[in-house]
Amino acid sequence: MTRDEKIDNIKKALNIEYKYFNYGLDLLKVKIIDDPNIDDSEFRSEDLSIVFKESYFNSASLHELVSQSFHEARHFYQYVQINFRDELLNKNIYVEDIELINRWSNEFKNYKRPSGNIDLDYEFLDQDIELDAMTFTYYLTLKLFNLKLYIPKYIEERFYNRLEKFEKIYG
Repeated sequence: MTRDEKIDNIKKALNIEYKYFNYGLDLLKVKIIDDPNIDDSEFRSEDLSIVFKESYFNSASLHELVSQSFHEARHFYQYVQINFRDELLNKNIYVEDIELINRWSNEFKNYKRPSGNIDLDYEFLDQDIELDAMTFTYYLTLKLFNLKLYIPKYIEERFYNRLEKFEKIYG
């Protein structure tokens, strides 16, 4: 599959699941860059993009790329919830609890990067923005592909509480 076909498939997957992102997904761009300083992928708020590391993008399966896109698009969702709360309320669009939004905002400002070993990434996965994105990715991956992702034991309780909330919100 060519690079452009992969990007098109990622965009299609995100658009199919637009109802889960609720606002502004059409603003989100997908980029591939050759930067050794990023992880496999990341959300960049400065230009509203999902950025993939070129080596990861070239070697990952489409399922892996789509799952990563869901994760990064969830960070976009968090960004929108933080920065456009009043606009969402005025448009009668679902808004997360203000306490959660405030935690997300603080974590975006004081972000802790992953170490590369998910079983030892306590500080990284203890962040509500990461727990939320990971849970959301699990939820969609299970719903769309019937695949269960790995969840580290030390976040299981918080993870399943958040997953229960997703099931109530999204059905």
